[in-house]
Amino acid sequence: MKILFIGGTGFISTSVSRLAVAKGFQLFLLNRGQRKAELAGVHRLTADAHQPDQVRAALRKLEFDAVVDWIAYTPEDIERDLALFRGRTRQFIFISSASAYQKPPSHHVIRESTPLHNPFWLYETIADALGVKANLVHIPSDFIARVAPEQEGPLLGDKTWSVIFDNSKIKSFVPGFQAVIPFREGIRRTLAWFDADKKRRRVDPAANAQLESILAAYGAASGEH
Repeated sequence: MKILFIGGTGFISTSVSRLAVAKGFQLFLLNRGQRKAELAGVHRLTADAHQPDQVRAALRKLEFDAVVDWIAYTPEDIERDLALFRGRTRQFIFISSASAYQKPPSHHVIRESTPLHNPFWLYETIADALGVKANLVHIPSDFIARVAPEQEGPLLGDKTWSVIFDNSKIKSFVPGFQAVIPFREGIRRTLAWFDADKKRRRVDPAANAQLESILAAYGAASGEH
C-alpha cells in the first residue's frame, strides 16, 4: 500500500509513521523538512503544504492508496488538499482535534454525535470549522479522525471537564490492538526522551506566563490565595 502523510514528523504522527513502515507500507512524507525526526524507510517529499505549486512539483505524477493530513486547521486547508489530491488517491483522511467537541459537555462520554462547539478554545472559529468541514467540502465522516495531542495550543478552560472518549469505531478497524504500556512505563520513556537531548528541554516563557495566569484566575475564582 502506498500512503502519503502530510506532516508525519509530529509527536503522534512520527510514531504512526514508524508503525506504517514496520507494517510494510510504502510511506511518503510531505513536509518542509525542518523537523528531523529519526525515520528510516520513508520517502521524503520537500514542500510547504500551504503552497500548492510546491506540492504539485514535489508530487510529480505520484498517486496513492491513501493520503493523511496531520496538519490541517482550516476549511481552506482541506479545500486545498482536495483540489490537490482528487484523482490522486483512493482515500483521504483528515486528522482533526478532539478539542473541537462541545464544552461544557452535555454528557461525560464524547462520541461522534457530540456537538462540535468549543468556545474556550482560542481557535474557536477553527474548532467550529473542524465540525462543519465535512459538509463544506463533502468529506464522509469515515474520513475524519479526531485525536488529542499532548499540546494542541493554548486551550483556556478546555481541560476543566473530565470526559471519556468513545473510540470503539476506530478500534473496530484494528481489532488486534491492545494497549500494553502502563502509565508508569510511558512516563519513564517520556522523561528519558527529554533527557536524551538537551535541545528538547526548552522552557517557553510565554507558555509559562499563560499557565501562571490560568492558575491565578482559578485560585481567585475558588477563593485560594
